[in-house]
Amino acid sequence: MRPQEHPWIFWLGVLAAVAGACAFAFAGGTVGDVVGPALLGLAALVLVSWAFLLIGEGEERDRLRHPRG
Repeated sequence: MRPQEHPWIFWLGVLAAVAGACAFAFAGGTVGDVVGPALLGLAALVLVSWAFLLIGEGEERDRLRHPRG
């Protein structure tokens, strides 16, 4: 799946994943143990939601093209 529609949602998820990975890898103590996984979880949530949004919009376009099924 390519970021053709709603690219800002895709890049927000990628940014959260990179920030989470960096925080998890390079920050020590509580910051690395709490903020890193939290950002990685947020990235997963954003990217999965984006995928479902694209699927739903594709189905909606299909219904508009073929109103009687």
